[in-house]
Amino acid sequence: GPYQVAMQLMDEAIKNVFLKYFPHPEKLSKSTTKNPYGTILAWFAGGNNLSLFGADTGADFTAKLHQVAGLKALVDGLIKDPNASDAYQELAIHGLSTLQQIGKDIIGANIYFKDDLAGAWDDLTNLDN
Repeated sequence: GPYQVAMQLMDEAIKNVFLKYFPHPEKLSKSTTKNPYGTILAWFAGGNNLSLFGADTGADFTAKLHQVAGLKALVDGLIKDPNASDAYQELAIHGLSTLQQIGKDIIGANIYFKDDLAGAWDDLTNLDN
């Protein structure tokens, strides 16, 4: 319905803006350079997740972003405006989700980022028990 169309349009806009400031993660994997998203993706693959709530204060929001290993370093290495660091960190997370590097669930005013496959192997091995 209309909600899905709106979400697709937003994701496409986020992806376009993300790719203006950050390298495309899929094109990096084919090159020999170090993946600048490696630390971030490993953090999510380790079973960690990021939950951003509409009711978060600015300080809570910033603290949550800073918990994601490698996120601040990625932004600080590419963006030279320290006053916009949090906004670019959020753009990076949303961009990685639109490019299907990490998963994203939206429930009400809350957004949850995670690795959709983290823990899947454990779930499969637990079926044997």
